[in-house]
Amino acid sequence: MHVKEKIMKCSIDYFYEKVFKNEFYSIFLIVMISVLYRILTATCISSGGDAFYKWFQVKRWLYGFSFDGWAPLYGTWNHHTARWAITFPTFIFQYVFGTNPIVYYLVVIFFITGATIYLYKIALNIFGLYFAFSTSLLFIFFPVMGTVGSQLLPSVFSCFYMLASFYFIIILLDKKDSRYVLFSAIMLFFAYSAKITNLFFIPGYIYILYKTKNFKNIKLFFGILFALFLLENILFYIYSDGNLLFGKIECIFNGHLGGNDISFKDKYSILYFFSRWINLPISWFLLFVISIPISIYIIFRRETTKKIKYVVFIYLSFIFFETFAVKSIFPLKIAEPFRSRYLSITIPFMLLIINYVIISYIKHLRKKSALFYIFLIFFIPFMFNGSIFIRNNNVISTYAYYKKINKYFFEGYKIFFLSKNELYRFVYVFMDDKYIFEKKYVKNYIPILKTFDDKEFYCISKCNIKNNNVIIISNNYEINKFKSYNK
Repeated sequence: MHVKEKIMKCSIDYFYEKVFKNEFYSIFLIVMISVLYRILTATCISSGGDAFYKWFQVKRWLYGFSFDGWAPLYGTWNHHTARWAITFPTFIFQYVFGTNPIVYYLVVIFFITGATIYLYKIALNIFGLYFAFSTSLLFIFFPVMGTVGSQLLPSVFSCFYMLASFYFIIILLDKKDSRYVLFSAIMLFFAYSAKITNLFFIPGYIYILYKTKNFKNIKLFFGILFALFLLENILFYIYSDGNLLFGKIECIFNGHLGGNDISFKDKYSILYFFSRWINLPISWFLLFVISIPISIYIIFRRETTKKIKYVVFIYLSFIFFETFAVKSIFPLKIAEPFRSRYLSITIPFMLLIINYVIISYIKHLRKKSALFYIFLIFFIPFMFNGSIFIRNNNVISTYAYYKKINKYFFEGYKIFFLSKNELYRFVYVFMDDKYIFEKKYVKNYIPILKTFDDKEFYCISKCNIKNNNVIIISNNYEINKFKSYNK
């Protein structure tokens, strides 16, 4: 054997032994890859509204203000502020690390990495280290997770809480300790508090707990959920001054559930139920299409371990109720609008199901072949080469934009934005807190609509400084041009 071949063999053996036979090295590598990749693929802070609105409302809470709407669009309590499983952890991060926009990313990366760790632990318990490592990598590199994993939206928190809850259920199957029922129920309630549709997983939980034949655990599980639900409703009723009799559910139903009507006059209207899946991004749609027949295959395959079957039942439970849930019968109305990010929680379960079948067939291959599969997974990001930001990294750009735009604002520049949401993003996320929360500054600026170069822009500037310089901000923190404005 040549020297090069010996070195290659030793390298492969060393990597294989460290990563696929040592849990510490394996999970450490996954955490490092997750954090680094989330930073490299982070998108700009969304100007869509939901994410930066939550961030701002938590800042108001931090500065001692109530959860009122501030903007006329929202009332005191709504489907954003009522999601305490998102707002409370965000408050802790803001309290400890401050309100710099970089902390926005810190919150999200912490929770998406935590979700990855729980996914790793679930996969490890089901089918070993190699399955855990490869499934976690697939989750990290899956194309849509670049956007999902960098915005302060329910998807990230749902993944964390739901995977934590399911992990404790999987552990319960081995250790028969009722404490894991308690942990699982609490995490499931947190998941519900982050996104109400996570309740669609409950039928899957009922099936799993029923199969354990321990009815004491079933009573304990749902007793905890009911007790937490009552406690939440009481607290909402108290803190809303009696305005919310049914707590968070009332907020969600009043402000968020609103899918389109279905008319039976059209013979094809029943297909509208499936539109949310058909309209997924292509990579996600393919994953969904592949996962359904594989799920059926796993259910009826005798040699399949029970734990992966439980993954299938949990997954199919959500799929079924997410597809067919309605808000009203007359008229027939879909419960939830069609937005792909609402379905992000299905991704880890899809990956567990599909990767289980793949690993089942390649687990007996030689080390080189096993490593080749890992190499193919690492190749996924290069198939979507527009999503990795190294030179113009968005996390770094966010910090630079924060410093620069506040400098211009302090100097009295008139800052023009292309849309109202761009202006709100500046005020809610990037404007120095003192201009928002300190009385002596609040009246010194005003956002207004102005005409410039025969176009309408949303403008903000300090009223007490005369400065005719203008900057125009585009979507991705870019300063388009400087001009003089004399009107």
